[in-house]
Amino acid sequence: MYRYSMISKSEENPTERQLAELAAEVVAIKLQTDDLPQIHFIEETPYGHVRFDCRIDGYCAATGQYICIHRGLGPKLTVATVIHEMRHAYQWQNPKRHRLSREMRERDAELFVREFFGTHGDSGDAATLTRTLNQILKDDLDRLWKKVCATVRA
Repeated sequence: MYRYSMISKSEENPTERQLAELAAEVVAIKLQTDDLPQIHFIEETPYGHVRFDCRIDGYCAATGQYICIHRGLGPKLTVATVIHEMRHAYQWQNPKRHRLSREMRERDAELFVREFFGTHGDSGDAATLTRTLNQILKDDLDRLWKKVCATVRA
């Protein structure tokens, strides 16, 4: 049995936090959702209140209102885990997707991560990932703005 506890904000790595929040914003736009879950960081501890049968990189609360990411995963795995858990949050928030079996929800989240990195590359350093995520965010916001303008003109 593996046990996990949330860490305090003061224990967080600021770069890890910034990267996780940026990845979550990008995914929220990709999924077209305004319902952004809170992000918490966790660590494995002998007395943790959250238990799993195996080691985990992250998890999504059953309500989809928050996700937890294991601290210290490194930039690429942190981003991949945020993307994965954001997909689970989206599944919880969308009843049609939540009705899928656990295996299908897990497969859907894994495919979403692969699709994301297949489209946007998968460099592992924090600076490059931050630039890539910022560019994706800018491109997506520009695309949405053009869509809004076209709708208003119509």
